[in-house]
Amino acid sequence: MFDDLAAEEKEHLGKLEARYNELRQRDPQLESRPTFLFFKGAAHGLFAEGAERLLKGVNDQQALMIGIRCERGSHKFFKKYGERFEDSEGRQIFLEFADEERQHLELLIREYRALVKRQGRTRRPVRHGSPAARAAR
Repeated sequence: MFDDLAAEEKEHLGKLEARYNELRQRDPQLESRPTFLFFKGAAHGLFAEGAERLLKGVNDQQALMIGIRCERGSHKFFKKYGERFEDSEGRQIFLEFADEERQHLELLIREYRALVKRQGRTRRPVRHGSPAARAAR
């Protein structure tokens, strides 16, 4: 499952890079124009923290929770920036990616719930704002 998600994320990146290159070809002055999308700052850390934790070694539940947090952040990122566009191709692209990230999030949440059920664990009461509470929604 994680391999499939990683492949989809690489495909997303490829699509974004291709679209960006198309825009640059249509408008060679694109990079000199003022921007409101600061991807390097805004997107930095979406997956970096999760990847760091995975490298330290985690169990299946922890890995799923890390994935859930990453996908939730990615969904919010694309949705936020998509909504900043007026009706345009850019808006459509970002909102399509947001929808795909939402689907990934839902998949991971289902997997997390199934894992908890298979392990026969009852979930401990969790605080409303905790990662486990958000994942269980």
